[in-house]
Amino acid sequence: MLIAPGTIARRFEENLEWTTRLELVSAWATEHDGLRLLEERAEQGLRVRAIVGLWNYITEPEALRRLDQLGKLRLVGGGRRFHPKVYLFRGQGRTSAWIGSANFTAGGFAINEEAVFESENTESVTSWFQDLWRECGRLDENAIDAYERARKKNPPPPQPLAVPEGRMTAPMTLLRRVTDWDSYVAALRECDIWWSNRYSWSVLGEPASWRHTIEVLRDILTRMDLADLDDHDRRRVLGLARGGGWGLLGRMRNNSVNSVFGHNAQEIQEILHEVAEANDDAFPGLAFDAYEQMTEFGGIGEGIAARLLSLARPDRFVSVNDGSRDDLAQYSGLNPGTLGTTGNYRKLLKFIYKQRWFRAPEPDNRLEALIWEMRAALLDCFVYRPRARAP
Repeated sequence: MLIAPGTIARRFEENLEWTTRLELVSAWATEHDGLRLLEERAEQGLRVRAIVGLWNYITEPEALRRLDQLGKLRLVGGGRRFHPKVYLFRGQGRTSAWIGSANFTAGGFAINEEAVFESENTESVTSWFQDLWRECGRLDENAIDAYERARKKNPPPPQPLAVPEGRMTAPMTLLRRVTDWDSYVAALRECDIWWSNRYSWSVLGEPASWRHTIEVLRDILTRMDLADLDDHDRRRVLGLARGGGWGLLGRMRNNSVNSVFGHNAQEIQEILHEVAEANDDAFPGLAFDAYEQMTEFGGIGEGIAARLLSLARPDRFVSVNDGSRDDLAQYSGLNPGTLGTTGNYRKLLKFIYKQRWFRAPEPDNRLEALIWEMRAALLDCFVYRPRARAP
């Protein structure tokens, strides 16, 4: 059976419902919803063995750490152009194999146009996996740290998208043309091309993009306790970590670490979890209250509050910071000097919630559904004015 593009993530989740042992081989791995799903299933007894390639430094160290924690991991060195994508599902007296083009990444599962063939004839695939598993050898305890250091010196190359015929349109001009959901998605795709051809990040791609930053940090803020985050994750949450596009949606100041993760951390976490878990009919009232509560904490300014709320509930909040303030004000007709105040942020959200593109129902298409789930926060890619320092 050929799994149709756009349904790979859904089929993966369906297969995991009966799977007790998963063996995966992927040229690259990144943090994405598929990894979060594995972690949830591992808590219910799923056993995982993974073989991941390091070629071209596209694989993310954090994804490797998470795979290592939830199962057994082996690596294929970066000097080898390792490119297979194979998944073996086992459980309840049945086996199934995937062979195709989908890496264990957001691109492979939701964004790119991929093809995957599923078969219950798994004997040769099982034998191939076992041979490769033995060949790779056990994971050295320092291997991931060593790879991370090497990756910092040799960051993955940017991957510019193909430029359409004619001149590319600036993001703010694209936003002005948006009227409904289809035009929003079309503008977002053009904006993706615009950024990817000018900078080391994009809108929807990986490993550095608005989509990736939102997806990974939303998972951290809604799945983990703030008190349990290590220094690296704290800095990622606040846009302070170098590289990876973590500064998209606003890079906070260094002293914001103490403000967010200090004595107010528990109350901040409760607000973030409340908005993340709330039903749609709780908005906009909950959004207004949450923003006001956040800005009342000592050291939590407008930029921090908007960033954290946008990451926790990206379909309902937009980040307001020095890089986005002017164009957000221009888009909404509000005063840029007071845009982040409680009253004007309330007006900004009301304006966004009234737009036809925002009020569109959730699409069936997997990529568009992914965009829909972060449609408010993704406004940042249209209004962001980059500083000299890369996010």
